[in-house]
Amino acid sequence: MRTHAEMLSTTPTARNARVGLRSWLFAFVAVAGLASAAGREVHTFERAGLTIVVASSESEFSESRAYQVVVSDALRVLSRLEVNRDGVIADAWITDLDRDGAFEIVVATDLLAGEDRGAVDIHEWYDGRFASTAAAKLPVGDRPGYRGNDQFTVEDGQLWRAYPRFSDPDGEGNALPTGRMARHRYDFAANRWLRDE
Repeated sequence: MRTHAEMLSTTPTARNARVGLRSWLFAFVAVAGLASAAGREVHTFERAGLTIVVASSESEFSESRAYQVVVSDALRVLSRLEVNRDGVIADAWITDLDRDGAFEIVVATDLLAGEDRGAVDIHEWYDGRFASTAAAKLPVGDRPGYRGNDQFTVEDGQLWRAYPRFSDPDGEGNALPTGRMARHRYDFAANRWLRDE
């Protein structure tokens, strides 16, 4: 005959408590593992009771460059997103670009395909899942003077992109810096860059 303590240890409540503890331990180990990886770019944010970690992959062990976005609460990992991007993390931010109350995780990457060009991925966290968008390319009219060296920032809930302008290539194919910077604001709803005059 089983004792009262043995019967309690096999009740659904006791099993759920053990499963909950295992889930919490898994979430802690997963987030701690991302945050403590040597040589990796890691950004950690707290928002609405959640921990958001953006971490680069271990490129020395992987031929493709990627990064992960992990969202967890106090008990478990809620979601993990891996993004393949042939570049390295330059910066990351948490903001609300469309001011709808759901936050966006903005990840800027550079050195795309070995060139000094940047890109931005936007991962909106809504209703417990990601909705991801790759920011549009520059408008066609702004591409001739573009040679990379992107600088992305988030200011007052707006995503900005700046880069040095270059002259048209000369007869030998050399383009020189003009000394001016181009600056664009990102329109999240329309997925386009608007030049700041």
